Amino acid sequence: MNIRKPFAGLCAALLVTTLLSLGFSWSAWHVLGQPDYIKKTLRDSGIYNTVVQDVLKQKSSDLSSSIGLSADQPQVQNILTKAITPTLLQDQAEKVIDNSFSWMQGETNSAGTTLDLSSAKQQIADNIGTYTTQYLQSLPACAPGTLPNTTDPLQINCRPAGYDVTAAANEVKAKVLGSDAFQNNNITLGGQQTSGNNALSNQFQGGPRMYQGIELAVYAQAVLAVLSLAGLILLSPSWRLGIRRVGVIALWTGIVNAGLAWLSSFAMHMVAKKLAQTAFGGQPLQQKLAEIAEVIVDDIRAWWLCYGIILVVLGIVLLVTYRLTRPSAAKVASSLAKEESASALTASDTPPTTPPVTSTPAQTPKPPKRPRKIQ
Repeated sequence: MNIRKPFAGLCAALLVTTLLSLGFSWSAWHVLGQPDYIKKTLRDSGIYNTVVQDVLKQKSSDLSSSIGLSADQPQVQNILTKAITPTLLQDQAEKVIDNSFSWMQGETNSAGTTLDLSSAKQQIADNIGTYTTQYLQSLPACAPGTLPNTTDPLQINCRPAGYDVTAAANEVKAKVLGSDAFQNNNITLGGQQTSGNNALSNQFQGGPRMYQGIELAVYAQAVLAVLSLAGLILLSPSWRLGIRRVGVIALWTGIVNAGLAWLSSFAMHMVAKKLAQTAFGGQPLQQKLAEIAEVIVDDIRAWWLCYGIILVVLGIVLLVTYRLTRPSAAKVASSLAKEESASALTASDTPPTTPPVTSTPAQTPKPPKRPRKIQ
């Protein structure tokens, strides 16, 4: 029994499977497996500007309720806008991304992902203190025998005699620092609690294993594809036939990968369009997230399509190589003539063999007839 044929079939099946699965896994890993791509995608999307607007609205409301400043005042909006900027959020978010990848790649023992807005909190407090000083210095002195309408430094209508402006400004500054407006200025993956009172680090403790497992799977698929390709060529009746088989597989798997890449992009565009039409998708932040997801899918599609085209080109090259290396008719005839002459020479060198003599049972001759006597 020839065992080369079933093993060659196994190698062909493995090659088809790995080339099909490797298209999406390699493309997705190439896009999402590096922090630089994610940072660039977020930066180019403008999501930090959108997030800043939401944060400013929230912090304006918090300041209004904590120290009594109206959120509609241009001075308050200016203070918050100078402290909380898209650049600040971008820097903090990119630190989170870098720390997260270091943790998943096993370079650090903990995630350590912290979105730190403490610098913005300190800047806002300092700016509020400066604003309070300027506001109190701009007030007229209270008339003799009269008192301010309130003790709140930001609400009084006149400045009493001997009023300590610096102490009042420091009081407002301390009030800002101790307010609840920035109680969540540090958001840490290792310490932030969820609704179930389980730290996020416990929920994502399998992140490094999953990340490294996906990375290993991509490399394993690539190695298995190379081994299957080599096995298919070696186990074929001739290397030319092996080249032809690999070329056919590469050509068709490349076409399938390119088709799947196009279909995935079409499906994602349809989902994004439906999402944009819903009330949920009408919110600016959700719309921005949908746009980012669409960009990521487009990039995966582009690399997937490139992978399919490379396979198609490889298949065509191998098939052309198979055709170009086909021996000419003269070479085939010469080879057959050599084989026939070698067979004839072998036959002439062999001594002729005489057929074996077979013995037959001896036959007893009949006695001659006697002549009849003439009467």
